[in-house]
Amino acid sequence: MPLDTVSQKDRRFDSYNRLKFLEAKKASTIMLALTLLVFFANLLLLVQVSQGFQNWYFLLSVGLFSCGLILVFLWRFRRRKVVCCNCSTELTVVSRPLTLNYDDLARKGIIVDGTFFALRNHWPRKKEWMKLSRWTRACHQCKLLEEKHFLKFVSLQTEELEAFQRALALGEEQT
Repeated sequence: MPLDTVSQKDRRFDSYNRLKFLEAKKASTIMLALTLLVFFANLLLLVQVSQGFQNWYFLLSVGLFSCGLILVFLWRFRRRKVVCCNCSTELTVVSRPLTLNYDDLARKGIIVDGTFFALRNHWPRKKEWMKLSRWTRACHQCKLLEEKHFLKFVSLQTEELEAFQRALALGEEQT
């Protein structure tokens, strides 16, 4: 589900229980095992080459192949479905209310009605007003939310942009 289509500050998730880690560990364990297997296979070949049982060109070709294999593993790992550790259903990304802390207040931007806005580079040489939002993962079947969250700047809708520009103009008139 794209992040921009989820409604902002959805209070439906306030009754969800919270867990420190919601993602199943199976995929990361398999990725670690495959990476270690390829690493130790290359290490074994390096020992064989140093003892004279194999030649350096064979080691080079196997090393390049294993680098490609690791990149394929990493690409597949990053495109996997993130599933719940309890019920194995796919996790969704939900918006949470943003509470501004000292790190957020240290950023360059403007706070209007409790929402943080900043002028960001959206495309090369084009600046756009965007708002900071907080996102987390949730399992709707188990009614669980993940405790950790991540911040993302979201483009403003036309109505939000007009309201922000009106508030910004009122703020400039008062000063």
